[in-house]
Amino acid sequence: MPEKFMKVIPFTMKWEGGLSDDPADTGGLTKYGVCQEFLADCAERHPEWLKQVGVSDTGNIRSMVRTLSKPQAEELFRLAFWDPYRLDELPLAVAACVFDMNVNHGGGNAVRIAQRACNRALTGDPLAVDGKMGPKTRAALALMGTDTGIEALCEARRAFYRQIVDARPSQRVFLKGWLNRTDDLERFAGGLL
Repeated sequence: MPEKFMKVIPFTMKWEGGLSDDPADTGGLTKYGVCQEFLADCAERHPEWLKQVGVSDTGNIRSMVRTLSKPQAEELFRLAFWDPYRLDELPLAVAACVFDMNVNHGGGNAVRIAQRACNRALTGDPLAVDGKMGPKTRAALALMGTDTGIEALCEARRAFYRQIVDARPSQRVFLKGWLNRTDDLERFAGGLL
């Protein structure tokens, strides 16, 4: 596994926790941060990932989630949210922020959050907020490995969480935990600078 990934994954897994099936959680049944929808998407679009990590595709997604091991979840996250975004090429603190957002929000949302943060923290031509990790976004993120950059990434994430709650007030029950996670991420990433 990539060295940078190995430094970052313990933080994310600490916050993802174990088995959960909270009816208020839009993710549904989740184990180690792997929700039913994500695992079903992997089974449909990337069955080679399931085979690679040793997850048996039984066709029963709930059963697959329940039997998932922590190392399997970590490897699925690497395959889905680290490697395709080439996070090894970014400063470690920035990679930690983008990865944790990828796992929690999905890649498109995470990249849009990061693009908004870059637009606030950096001068020059603003990035298109399109959710695509193209060369301009990657170049901007390479410049975000500073206290100001990490603060901007985390503040953009806090704004995203608040937008979720504004759009779906039933999610307010999770807001304190989400903000605590972001505060912890800001401290963790700051320590990686």
